[in-house]
Parts: sequence; C-alpha cells; structure tokens
Amino acid sequence: MATLNTTTNDIAVPTAKLQDVHISESELPLSSPSTEDLHTKFTTLLLPQLSEKASINLPSDNEFKQNTARWSDTTFTSPTAVVNVASESDICAVVKFATSHNIPFLAQSGCHGLSSSLQKLSGKPHIIINLRLMNEVKVDLPSGTATISAGAITKEVLDAAHAASAHIFTGVCNTVGIIPALLGGGMGNQISLYGLGVDQILSARLVTAKGEVVVASDKENQDLFWGIRGAGHNFGIVSELKVKAYEQENGGVHWTGTLGFPGSKEMLTRVTSTIKEMRIGKGMGVFMIWARPPPAFGPMVVLNLWYSGPSSSAEAAYKPLFDLEPVMEICAPTPYAHINDCNDAVCAKGLRKPSYCVGLDESELGDLEKVWEQWVEWSASEGAGQSVVLTECYGFEKAREVEDDSTAYAWRGTGVYNRLTIPIYEKEEMDAEARAYGTKFRDTLQGDGPKRVYTNFANGDEEPSALYGGGERLEKLRTLKGKWDPHGVFAWFNPIC
Repeated sequence: MATLNTTTNDIAVPTAKLQDVHISESELPLSSPSTEDLHTKFTTLLLPQLSEKASINLPSDNEFKQNTARWSDTTFTSPTAVVNVASESDICAVVKFATSHNIPFLAQSGCHGLSSSLQKLSGKPHIIINLRLMNEVKVDLPSGTATISAGAITKEVLDAAHAASAHIFTGVCNTVGIIPALLGGGMGNQISLYGLGVDQILSARLVTAKGEVVVASDKENQDLFWGIRGAGHNFGIVSELKVKAYEQENGGVHWTGTLGFPGSKEMLTRVTSTIKEMRIGKGMGVFMIWARPPPAFGPMVVLNLWYSGPSSSAEAAYKPLFDLEPVMEICAPTPYAHINDCNDAVCAKGLRKPSYCVGLDESELGDLEKVWEQWVEWSASEGAGQSVVLTECYGFEKAREVEDDSTAYAWRGTGVYNRLTIPIYEKEEMDAEARAYGTKFRDTLQGDGPKRVYTNFANGDEEPSALYGGGERLEKLRTLKGKWDPHGVFAWFNPIC
C-alpha cells in the first residue's frame, strides 16, 4: 500500500474540502452574539476540545487572509473565524459546538465553490471549517481502492496515484478539493475511461448535523449513500472517502496537447463541427477555452486535449483537429501526475469570477456560436479582458453503462457537456454588468430547452430541479434531507430545499 502525505503550502494553515456546510437562516438566533463574545468562546470553549495540530484563526491573525482566500472573490463570506481541523474528531467537535451555539459554518478544501448561495452567510457570524490539514491519500492497488481524507486536492490525489502506479478519477483542475468535486457528480477527462466521479465512490465516512460519524455504502445507510453521490453537499461533511483505483494506462505516461486557433465565429464553427463529428472515445477528453492570451490579447479558441496513451495514437485520434491548422501547438508525452497542469492558469485563486453554466448534450455543441459575439464584446470591455468561456467535451459511453437512477446525479443519461462563462474582473462595481452579461449568455444558450446545470458549476440562482432533477428524484432527496439534516444545517451551498 502506498501512502502520500503532502505539505499544504497553498494555504497558511490547512483548509479542507469543498463541501460547503451550513445552518439555515430560520435556525439563526434573533440576536447574534457580539464578535468579541464569539472570539472568546472560540478560544476558551472550542479550542480545548480540538486535537494538538488543530488551530483557530481570528481576523487579526496573519494566517486568516490566506486561509479564507477563495478561487472567486465573489464567494468570500467574511467569516468570524477559521478552524483548521486536523482529525475527524475535530470536525465532530466543531459541528457540535457550532450547532449548540447557533453559529452557521462552512467546510472548505480547495475553496473553489462557485455558488452565489454562499453569500447568504455574509453579514452573519459564521465559522469556516478548514479541512486542508486532512490531506492524506492512501492507494491500495491490489485491492483496487484508495482512501482519501477530507482536505485532499486533485493534485495530491494524482501524485499519490502516480507514485503507486495507479489511476484514480479526478477532475481537470489541480487545486480543487477532490471529495466535494466527486460528491457533486465528478466531471473530468477520465469519464471516458472510468465513468463519472460518483461512480468511483465505494463508501464514505460522514459527519452529520449532530456531529456524529456514520458510514454510507451499498451495505450501510444505503439511502444516504445514494444521496451523497450527486448531492453530497446537502447531508454532511465527508471526512474520508473510499474510491476505486485502477491499473495505470500506458505505464503512467499520457499525452496532453494545447491547440490554439484564431478567434472568429467562422473558426469556432469549424472547431465545434469537427469535435461533433470526431467521436470522443475511450481515453480522450477535450477542454475548450475562449480567452484573450498574451501577447496580442485577441480572442482565441484554445483546446486542451488529453489522451491516455502514446503520442502516435493521440495524434491519430485528434488528427481532424490538427487538420484545422492551429496557429499554436504545444503537445508532449505527460506523466499522469501532470495531466492537469495545462489548466493551472484557469484554476488560480483571486479576482471576481461569477459562473453562468448551461448543460447541453453533444448535439448542441454548435449552439456556442450564438454567444461568441457576446463574449467578444464583454471581454473587450475595460477590466474584463481575462474573462473566459469553458466547454467540457468528454466521452460518456462508460458513464451510461450505469443505471440512471443508481445515484442522485441527475444528468447521466443526457451526456451533458458543460458550457460556462466566467466573467473575470477585479472591481466590485462591475458586478451588475457582469451579471447582465452572464445571464444573457446563459439564457441565450438555454433557450426553451430543459434546464440542466452541473451542481459544482452552478451560479446559485437556479431552481433546485435544474441542479438535481425534478419529480421523484428531487422529492427523494428532500425526504433524505428531512431524515439526515432536518434543521437545515447543511444548506448554504446549492441547497436542495
């Protein structure tokens, strides 16, 4: 068995998983205690209950700013304190303390949660539960399993898997918390090899709203096991996840390529038509980015490509795209641990980045042409030049082998390609303009079609049915919510109610 412990230099005192947890507004006290009173309670009542490695950061502490930094400044919530937990018992202690004192809380790992629903915490005393100290990843390839602790991020999982000559499903951003990404559905290149992220989950240890630990699997608490695979943020804080591990492909050496095309509607049409006609098969993945890269800062269509085999096979598989004569080509064999590095620029923290996402199936890829001019105009405006449009194009055949109702994830059968625009800017004064642009982009793509939004990319203003499906599926989730979290403690990140 291989175990990888990594130091968490990315955050001042570890932070944890993207599972954002909370207490409903109706549960808040009519008059909140003063900040000074809360700080006293944190240091005198909570801190003694925590393990030796745990700590608490108050706003006056040097580590506070680093430990509250998020991928998007639009989701910063001005917490009253950060509790850097180091063990499952620490999580239990914080949850019990917070609920007994009517203090909302939010658990984080990679701090990439996009939803504007988090802003309901702003202006209220609340705690950030920072899970990053709990970042251990254990790989047991002979048993085909890996155990991931609450605060591990994607890059740590890739590193551990590569060190063990294994593969573990991840998304495409190195700094995202791996557990919350999987709980929301689990999108990434490796869908074409292994299916959705939720299909990798074998069991979970979860801290409930009572501060108690339960195990969810196909043998224990089966109803909860169904619910956390697609809507996991609504039921608790997963302290540990057991997932599938696989024999590595091609000796652990994959292929990645970045192709750049001149930005025009005509070229976009050629690119999207080629992707539609070119079957995205096993071991393939395409991540499309509209951006204005230096030095010219003109519009470009950039494709980050992935292939799980040798260069010769990759170049043959993607030949139709090479035949379009890209003006930029950066392609190379890539160790498995580094397959996401090409996306690092998009994953960097800071600036304001609201998300406007639409899920459309493969046949609707060409609809992107409808919003090209909208993005060009917006990104050309002062202060908005870093804004992007992202489109995930993955192979869904493996995912469709699993029954649609086997997990709470709603959009398996449709093979949804996520398209989202992210207005990126610095000044809060641009929020209204960015909202107008993003909403128009989303509405134009959505049209009169079914509303399907990937939970992890949701803006936060959508109806729950757009994220979790409607009808019996949503009612089943709400029944589970009533059983496992009747007081709505976990209700700040894209709630089902």
